Amino acid sequence: MVLLVSILIPVYNNCRYIGAAIESALAQTHEPLEVVVVDDGSTDGSLDVAQQYARRDPRVRVVAHSTNQGLPATRNEAVETARGEIIANLDSDDLAMPNRVARQLTYLQAHPECVVLGGQALFIDEDGDPVGMSDQKLSHEEIEAELFEGRGLALLQTTSMLRRRDVLAVGGYRAGLRTCEEHDLFLRLGERGRLANLPDVLGAMRKHPGSFTAIGRAEDDNALRRKVIADALERRGMPRDSRRPRVWPAPQSLAEWHATWAGEAFYHGFRLAGWKHLRRAFCSNPLCLPAARILTDAVFGFGTRARVRRALVVLGLRRPPVETEHA
Repeated sequence: MVLLVSILIPVYNNCRYIGAAIESALAQTHEPLEVVVVDDGSTDGSLDVAQQYARRDPRVRVVAHSTNQGLPATRNEAVETARGEIIANLDSDDLAMPNRVARQLTYLQAHPECVVLGGQALFIDEDGDPVGMSDQKLSHEEIEAELFEGRGLALLQTTSMLRRRDVLAVGGYRAGLRTCEEHDLFLRLGERGRLANLPDVLGAMRKHPGSFTAIGRAEDDNALRRKVIADALERRGMPRDSRRPRVWPAPQSLAEWHATWAGEAFYHGFRLAGWKHLRRAFCSNPLCLPAARILTDAVFGFGTRARVRRALVVLGLRRPPVETEHA
């Protein structure tokens, strides 16, 4: 029997990209398929865009909130609304590759112990230009270790596929979490079964200045992530200090944000996008130090600064780095 798959798209004020997300969902090679869009009280026309697709294609179903209820509640409503036993998440500014559902479904059917299946993603910017690639670990042990380290991207929400019954069995997304709701869910599901990532590129994850609004809340986000991890340790009867989550630094300004993605783009060989974001970094702040470092690497080659430091040591103009002893 061919399974119905429900692609779930929560949206809030994202009218620029929601249409492309829906189109990529409808372009899947797998059938039967439904696309469930839950609008969380958008005021920018996102709901109108989704409803236009629903009128044209019966596979699209739209649920609308009259007021904003937050992402966990919106994701839970999408899960409850889904008719398919298999659900595939897709964020409203991202894209799914045409073979994504078919590829993941084949794996899930062959691995009934798997409760969350993710995959790799191409990072794109607001213009759709590639700026990087994800590098998710593949095995349950590696993924779970990174989740306990606080690495939220160990499993990408936007490429994740799950069984609806598993999500409902653990209580869905936890209400009250302003962020990290998927991190919390994945840790709880990891207590029920196995986590996995495919090596395939399953989607395109958009990085744009609109996502910059979360950067100023990085400290609060890290605190929430630590709580999510502490709760998981307590559920498993493990000492709270047995796993120490790392603090993952976030850019502190729009200029640093552009510099970060300029560096990623250059590293992955997307030089045109790298120069574009480097220019935007300097336009935002001509004195942005991270952008200056990326510029040096882009012009003179990556590793130039390290070679200069070594040369200064040889010339006696800089002290050598202090070596630390390891037990």
